[in-house]
Amino acid sequence: MNNREVVKFSIRTKLFVFVLVAFAVLILTTVWQIGRQAQAVSNQAINRSLAQSSVVLETKIESRFNSILEVATGIARDGRILPLVYEGASETLQDQSLEFQKVLDFDILFFTNAEGLVLARSDRPDAIGQNMAGKAPFFDQALNGGPSRGYFQSQGRLFQIVVVPVFDNVASDLVRGTVALAYEFSGDMAEEINSLTASDIGFFIFQRERSGAVTGAISTYNTDEALGSRLDGYFRQQPEKWQRITEDSVAADEMEIALEGEDYFSVVHRLSNAGGPPLGFVMAMRSRAELLKPYIDLQRMVVLVGSLCLFVASVFAWIFSRRISRPIIELVSMTQEIQEGQYPERDGGLRSSDEIGLLYRAVLKMGTTLREKAELENYLAQISNELNLSGRESLMLEADELLGTQSLISQSHIKAPGAQETALTVDVTQVIDTSEISARIGGGTGLLTSGVIVDDRYELLQAIGNGAMGIVFLALDKGLNEKVAIKIIAKELFSRHETINFKEEIRLARRITHRNILRTFDFGEWLDFYYITMEYVSGYDLDQMIKRKGCLDEHIGILMARQICSAIGAAHAQGIIHLDLKPANMMINRQGILKIMDFGLARKLASDVEGAAQIAEQHTNNREKTIVGTPKYMAPEQFLNESLDERTDLYAIGIILFTLFAGHPPYEGENFMAIAEQHLHGELPEIIGKSGPISPNLTAIIVKAVEKNPADRFQSAAELLDAINHL
Repeated sequence: MNNREVVKFSIRTKLFVFVLVAFAVLILTTVWQIGRQAQAVSNQAINRSLAQSSVVLETKIESRFNSILEVATGIARDGRILPLVYEGASETLQDQSLEFQKVLDFDILFFTNAEGLVLARSDRPDAIGQNMAGKAPFFDQALNGGPSRGYFQSQGRLFQIVVVPVFDNVASDLVRGTVALAYEFSGDMAEEINSLTASDIGFFIFQRERSGAVTGAISTYNTDEALGSRLDGYFRQQPEKWQRITEDSVAADEMEIALEGEDYFSVVHRLSNAGGPPLGFVMAMRSRAELLKPYIDLQRMVVLVGSLCLFVASVFAWIFSRRISRPIIELVSMTQEIQEGQYPERDGGLRSSDEIGLLYRAVLKMGTTLREKAELENYLAQISNELNLSGRESLMLEADELLGTQSLISQSHIKAPGAQETALTVDVTQVIDTSEISARIGGGTGLLTSGVIVDDRYELLQAIGNGAMGIVFLALDKGLNEKVAIKIIAKELFSRHETINFKEEIRLARRITHRNILRTFDFGEWLDFYYITMEYVSGYDLDQMIKRKGCLDEHIGILMARQICSAIGAAHAQGIIHLDLKPANMMINRQGILKIMDFGLARKLASDVEGAAQIAEQHTNNREKTIVGTPKYMAPEQFLNESLDERTDLYAIGIILFTLFAGHPPYEGENFMAIAEQHLHGELPEIIGKSGPISPNLTAIIVKAVEKNPADRFQSAAELLDAINHL
């Protein structure tokens, strides 16, 4: 299908229609639009930045509390501490606190006894003997047996503190003392938050009189030193600003500040203990002028260039009409987002059919494609080390899942939905036993080993997998000096499975040209073997990925589902059905490109009445022969030896999608008949993904794809792909 859009109303026509539009109007309109967009973009950027800064601040403070708790708990459980606390050995504890400080790099460490008396304090030995009980809620809570945390000031510095109880060895619920560990709100912490948010970060403490009344706010650290000094002066001159922080009941608040004619937007996090007065605050700030500067420069450039053009060639004024400038500005915004890795997602968009409209939709589609590719590549990069355990990167074909090869009886009864029970003969001698393949190929002579040259052209490098009919090697095509995958099949095995024609596999597979279908190159004979050469793919098959990692994230699975449907749609367009779709027949490389392979059971669809009659006759003759396919992914009509068409592949895709999102196929059993019974009569289990049941819309698609009756399924791969694209 040709997806190119036809230009119905060209720019040349528009230039003629809008020839009377004055160029001066364009300049003013463009400058106004840029200024308006600059204001909107700067506001959005500030809001995003402040929201991000707020989240990062909260996350950083919370994670720091958790880290301090972990360290403090470790100290409290140190076997040396309990005896010293119990005996009140202050000097030894003081020495011990200094040793801990060298290793753990904290700022202050307290030890108290069960009454709350300070036994040791790393920064102030003169504080030994002070009673902390009743003075700070976190000490009281720890003395009652529970860990606590909070903030406190000391010597003009602001700290996070965690207090944990020291329990008796015998009476495990008896508190013998406490350990308190404190870390300062330091420059390192501010710089780390600044690097994540691009906001200027400042720490402030409230100054107090002896009575406890707050008299001012001063900066203890700011990522921009000059800005910190300006803020100190600002709070001295406008005390109502810091008073607002002390009086506000919320933990976080937004504030606008004007410093020497420059507007700043900030988010303020108040630091206080439960029920206690505020001790200080953390402020994240962004300058509006800094964000607007590129747009102001752009406005000036537009005015200058527009004025020159107005005098030189006023005939070009109509080119810059509002109708054209709007999509151009939108395109600039979109391309900038793509450049910054923020791929655009716009439900609506430019609907015009001219070149600008085509470019808009092309850029939007490019952004969507890049986002999906980046998500898939990131996902594969995260799991690549776990999947590549054996060092095998290639066509990792796994043995067909033909269950019960040694226990199938020759006369089995399968009942189709809504039909009488039917006797179906399964010829055990025709069921492929893959355990024989490795032993029989090469006759145990070691003929097929690394270094062997097949047919004077293909040098075998290493075995990379085995399938139902042969062994697959990584080989070097000495004629083209390229790596290929070569599947080698013993001729004696071929004679046992005359229903599968490997020359037909080559002929069918080579007809399909699609980026998501593995290319097949050649077929040949060598000694006692047939061989097929194929494209070499460095990656992993989906079956291996699911077995190693379990179910996939929903959006990752949808990206793979789109590629599967697109590839099968291309095969069906050539009149070819695969008949053995399963995760083991689907490779995905590190770039996120999925490849469907192994068209060994593929069949050409009838294209006319005569062809249909021939297939019907062949089907009748084969009713007593082998059922081909992989049972866990076979459609009901395959088990019943009924007519097969595109909808047979769509059923397999539905089962594959279930497997991707659930981590396992829906129907499993101990033998062939158990699996067949479930495909024919069983209900589809609920699909439970990583975070619980998958979305209802996705569930509905899978349920429709695996309907027992082909007429109730999707009728084409394009229809299934369209449903997935609308999720």
